[in-house]
Amino acid sequence: DPWYSQYMFNTLAVNPGYAGSADVFTVMALSRHQWVGFTGAPATQTILAHTPLPSKKMGLGLSIVNDKIGPTRQTGVYADYAYRIRVGADAKLSFGLKGGMNLYQADLANLTTVDPDAANVNVKGTMLPNFGAGLYYHTPRYYAGISVPKLLENHIDAATASGVVTSSEVRHWFLIAGYVLDMNRGLKFKPSIMVRSVEGAPL
Repeated sequence: DPWYSQYMFNTLAVNPGYAGSADVFTVMALSRHQWVGFTGAPATQTILAHTPLPSKKMGLGLSIVNDKIGPTRQTGVYADYAYRIRVGADAKLSFGLKGGMNLYQADLANLTTVDPDAANVNVKGTMLPNFGAGLYYHTPRYYAGISVPKLLENHIDAATASGVVTSSEVRHWFLIAGYVLDMNRGLKFKPSIMVRSVEGAPL
């Protein structure tokens, strides 16, 4: 899945519980480019929109993510729903659900290899439905959340001359937190952290 270096501005992409938490209609667009100038360098674009509903207890969101790295490209469109409950004078806890589709493509046949590789076949427009969930707790001073944006580990099959090559999506876990410190009357400092856990990669 994409790596979000601007995760503090991109919270809805990883945690559906964030939907509506700003208490106003919000739209955000971000583009991240890594290793610029290298062939196949990672590039990720996100467009996010979310809003609270009139009752203020629910929030809705929309996430569009386009991620390209090497010969692979993923384009996902997800709807987000959050139910918010007040757990203190200024604190709210949101339960979020995310659901949508991911279009996966891989131009593996054009990779240059030293020896012929039977697994180098194209994956053309595989549609991968998925859903996820998240919890998001926030006050005017701090926030914390835990989420799994994609719960299903879909299989991606590609037919080759020697058989069928199967890959799969892997479940990612996200933990986010942040705190607002008043430096003076006109300046605030907001340190934040994101921890991502996925099988087969470092924490």
